[in-house]
Amino acid sequence: MEYKKYVLAICLFSIALVLFSFGVRKPFTKNSAAQAAGGGTSLIGGTIEQSIICTCSANIALKIKGVTGSFGGDFIFQPGASQLFACYNIFSSGPWVLGTASGNAQCEQVRGEECEQDEQVPNGQVIQILGTSCE
Repeated sequence: MEYKKYVLAICLFSIALVLFSFGVRKPFTKNSAAQAAGGGTSLIGGTIEQSIICTCSANIALKIKGVTGSFGGDFIFQPGASQLFACYNIFSSGPWVLGTASGNAQCEQVRGEECEQDEQVPNGQVIQILGTSCE
């Protein structure tokens, strides 16, 4: 009987420790989500309005229309640095996207024999992870 009380006490203590460690005491907000994703990280959420292949910088610029206006903007998908999930649909307008981004990169196009910044999306935040809908 003593043994069962001892095991029960350890289980309850472990559950309390886990709940405290994961911060159940703090409500989930946009700012806390961005901080949890990493310092200077932005959240992405909305639909792709435009996808531009950057021929000189070897990346893809995305104009994303945010769900509430605050999750959209100009973003850069950088092969090797960005991870793409779900239906991998970043080459056309319309798909829904959700992910995170941080830092900045440029979209450069080949103009003659030189590289120049793209006029439509000269720079944007580098996408860390991005999931897409299958539209």
